[in-house]
Amino acid sequence: MFPASSQSQDGTKAGPVCHGPTSEETFLEDVASVIHSTFVAKNKTELFFSVLTLGPSSTDLLEEESKDDIFVTQDAITALVSMGFDATRARTALLAANNDVDAALSLLLATLE
Repeated sequence: MFPASSQSQDGTKAGPVCHGPTSEETFLEDVASVIHSTFVAKNKTELFFSVLTLGPSSTDLLEEESKDDIFVTQDAITALVSMGFDATRARTALLAANNDVDAALSLLLATLE
């Protein structure tokens, strides 16, 4: 579920600051506009701000990116299983990583944290 509005946290305010409606299609443009108008346009010589985005977990990405039309080799599955991972999770990670064992390993390790 995508949030209906973009918000920011400002340490000088009591709560979140709402910057108006947004959608999955316009989110990046909306946030870029807020950053520009709130920080860049006000002081072009000193830019002191941080940006943090929240998104789906690595597990969600593994499930979302799994596509059955990508070919996964048994050798790749065996390599990950030999490292102690379950065959089903290994296959899911390999699907998400286009059968790249190193990338699949990174995904699997990220889900352990």
